[in-house]
Amino acid sequence: MKKLFTAILLITAVLLANVASAGYCDEYKAKHPKNVKTTTSQLRSGKMYTTTDYFLFKSKRGGLSLTINDIDGIKICTVGYSYAGNSWRFYDGFSWGDGETAHDEKAVIKNRDAFRGGVAEVIMAHFRPSDLKNAIVIHAHSERYGDEVIMNKDNKRWAEWQEAVDAAVKIMNDK
Repeated sequence: MKKLFTAILLITAVLLANVASAGYCDEYKAKHPKNVKTTTSQLRSGKMYTTTDYFLFKSKRGGLSLTINDIDGIKICTVGYSYAGNSWRFYDGFSWGDGETAHDEKAVIKNRDAFRGGVAEVIMAHFRPSDLKNAIVIHAHSERYGDEVIMNKDNKRWAEWQEAVDAAVKIMNDK
């Protein structure tokens, strides 16, 4: 009986230690499995690398997105915005404001494409999610139309956006 009790106690201790050492990334994967995609690839040199994409916030029909790419421990946070319509907007970056200062972020990826009956544009920029915690408005900058509000505190999805930013901060800080 003592051996059985000792074995159960040992197994419980090991399981608790594993759960306690699990970082926020593992917690997020467990809570939102559909938002996490892990792929393993091989370089021409034969070295293997793993990429984990955390899709923290995404609109159903395009729009704003917040994604973290973890490539073998190197994490990059990107904010993307997609637009589809019947006229070009010529987006070239983002800006966000905290009520006192406007902060500009240049796009690292800009893509424009025409399709039958319309056009589509995508821009992406790198962000430090800790900077976005104080944001109250996010704009997409258009060469032609100036700043266009994507989302602000009055948007019905603002609370969901803030949760995604908080998750991004935790994932970026997770070792």
